[in-house]
Amino acid sequence: MWFTEITGNKIGRITRTGNIVEFDIPTAASGPVGICKGTDDCLWFVEIIANKIEKITTTGEFIEYPLLTENAKPHAIASGNDGDIWFTEWGSNKIGRISYVEILENIKYLHQDQNHMVLYLDQMEEYGLLRRQIKSDS
Repeated sequence: MWFTEITGNKIGRITRTGNIVEFDIPTAASGPVGICKGTDDCLWFVEIIANKIEKITTTGEFIEYPLLTENAKPHAIASGNDGDIWFTEWGSNKIGRISYVEILENIKYLHQDQNHMVLYLDQMEEYGLLRRQIKSDS
C-alpha cells in the first residue's frame, strides 16, 4: 500500500509484512496529499503547497507537472477509466485533468461548496471516470 506523508514530504510504501520504504519528494515542503494508481502503473499524488501534480514510479523516480492555475491548492486525486488523472483544485474551485499526453485542462466544479472538497465521479460519467466518490473534509 502506498501513502503520502504531508509533514515528512515523502511518499511511502508498506508491504503486507510491515516493511516500509520511503521516497523523498524532490520539491521541498511540497505538501503531498492524496494518492492513486494510474493506468500507467505509477502512483499519482498532489502537492497542495507546491501547486503540482506528481507521479512516482514503483522504483522511486519522480515526474512533476506544475499546474496552470496559480494557487490552485490541488487536494483530491483519482484515476479515470479513460486513463487520465482527475484532481480537485481547492484554491480555484475547479476540477483538473492531466492526460498521459501531458495536457492540463480545468473544468468547473460540479459541487461548489469549498468547505467540503467533494468530487463525485459517478456524477461525471460523461467524462469517462470511474464510479466512486472521494471526499475530504477540511
